[in-house]
Amino acid sequence: MTMSLRAWLEIIAGLIIIVAVTTWTMHERSVGAQKIEQADARATQKAQAAAKAQTDALIAQAAKAAQEASHAQAVLNAYMAAHPLGPIYLSVRHEDDCRTGLSQASSTPSGTPATSPRPTAIPPVSSGVDAGPGLTILVQAASRLAIENREWQSLTAPKAHN
Repeated sequence: MTMSLRAWLEIIAGLIIIVAVTTWTMHERSVGAQKIEQADARATQKAQAAAKAQTDALIAQAAKAAQEASHAQAVLNAYMAAHPLGPIYLSVRHEDDCRTGLSQASSTPSGTPATSPRPTAIPPVSSGVDAGPGLTILVQAASRLAIENREWQSLTAPKAHN
């Protein structure tokens, strides 16, 4: 059983076709992979550029908010320096004293009810616990909190799209 020359040529032609199709397929796959890599690189560059632009915008917005917070703190400090709190004394009054003041104010000497149910004037207090420094600290802390809240809101507020 010897093979004829034609059979050998057909086998060789078939092998050449198989090798050619395999080579072509591998080439197309590598070209496709290169195109995918190039598309991925372009998409990555676009995403990085968009992220950088957004980061730059957020940095500028944060800087502006910090500058506004510094300005607000400076305005508050200037106001507090121009209008210092003097001594503020706390008076301890018993509830009975308050009721007595109300009952005295609610009736006239003739026994008829007065037109205003207000208590008598509260006497000025010139001694006791000075609450001025504590109130100053409280006002400063509340103002810092308000400034930080405003800064946070300016950073997290949704932006209107044009």
